[in-house]
Amino acid sequence: MTDAGFVKGQSDNLSLVDMFMVASYIKNTESFTLAEVRGVKANRSGRYSYGDSAVGWVQVRRDKNLCTVKAKVTPEHNVREKQYAVSCSIDEECEKVLAFLLLLQ
Repeated sequence: MTDAGFVKGQSDNLSLVDMFMVASYIKNTESFTLAEVRGVKANRSGRYSYGDSAVGWVQVRRDKNLCTVKAKVTPEHNVREKQYAVSCSIDEECEKVLAFLLLLQ
């Protein structure tokens, strides 16, 4: 079920990403300029319990200092909808989020 070169994501093999790294990425990326993305929905998805029902399958691939995480996510406002795929690339040496992509299926 994992893609080539990926392993199942678990709490002991995921990159450390903190709120400052995410905020920096959102601030410096043109994709996140809409008020809706920066507002209420973004705050709601940051809640501790959000991932309990929203995040499904997670897989991880490491290549030197680059960590790529792919996951299936269900929108919190409609948990019966089909999950969509996301990918995040993190430079672990610089502690920086490099990319966050919605993967079309």
